[in-house]
Amino acid sequence: MNGYKEIPVTYMRGGTSKGAYLLQDTLPTDQAARDRMILDLYGSPDARQINGIGGADPLTSKVAIVNPSDRDDADIDYTFGYVGIADAVVDYEGNCGNISAGAGVFAIMEGFVKAVEPETVVRIFNTNTNKVIEAHVPVRDGKPVIDGDFAIDGVPGTGARITLYFLEPGGSKTGKLLPTGNVQDTITLADGRTIQVSLVDAANPAVFVKATDLGYEGTELPAFTETDGGVLLNTLEDIRTTAAVM
Repeated sequence: MNGYKEIPVTYMRGGTSKGAYLLQDTLPTDQAARDRMILDLYGSPDARQINGIGGADPLTSKVAIVNPSDRDDADIDYTFGYVGIADAVVDYEGNCGNISAGAGVFAIMEGFVKAVEPETVVRIFNTNTNKVIEAHVPVRDGKPVIDGDFAIDGVPGTGARITLYFLEPGGSKTGKLLPTGNVQDTITLADGRTIQVSLVDAANPAVFVKATDLGYEGTELPAFTETDGGVLLNTLEDIRTTAAVM
């Protein structure tokens, strides 16, 4: 068993994603060493992540690093990471609302926040965006409630409802709610088409575009991208990279 290292891991779903919730104090202080440990935990790099807990899907290859906060306006500090699947990289550029939903639950489970019935409020400082998120977690008998009748698209069954309030989310990465200063911008695609978009930085930077402007209904399911020869994904990537530069 030489070479094995034990660390406490809470493997939990948040929203439509799931991943490991780790205590910062149990990880190496050197970021490169920490990332290697996380990649080993998930079995990356490997498209199937056979040697780890990763589920070979972007929704199941995410990690949360949590510790008590020294800030007056937060109970915990929380860092989100997207764990590369085929690539040996942990990306900390943005936050994830799904994994954020589990951060408050984890804080209560670890005793960082006192459980208060029927609902406990956990103030979360997200280090990726330097923003505070308020999580309202249902509690019963001193523990987060698991079961409930709340359903969300993309997840089978029902569960307890967790409500997140993103406080002052504007300008999380660029410093501006509208990074270009415009409500709408026009971009030119590689095929020469011009498209109207809105660039909005709220909680995470995003590009909004009308599906009909791209020739779609907006109701296409994920399987559609496997049958159209990559046209939609290539177009969206063109929009994303162009907007990122802007």
